[in-house]
Amino acid sequence: MRNRVKFANSEGYQSRYEDVPFGFALIEGCINLENPEGFDTHKRKLLREMRKRSTLAEITERINAYDAFFRK
Repeated sequence: MRNRVKFANSEGYQSRYEDVPFGFALIEGCINLENPEGFDTHKRKLLREMRKRSTLAEITERINAYDAFFRK
């Protein structure tokens, strides 16, 4: 069974971004042994396509929709 880590915002994050209810973290240099060969290439291709199709307004609208849903 995998270890579960409780998500928490640090005090530094909360004081700097008090109006933002969550944050994202980027972890580099890790190796995921469960990724099949070619997965990272496929993932990068999909991310490039998503970036081409999404404007900042569309992304903001999506974030607001998720926020509204989870607040209910």
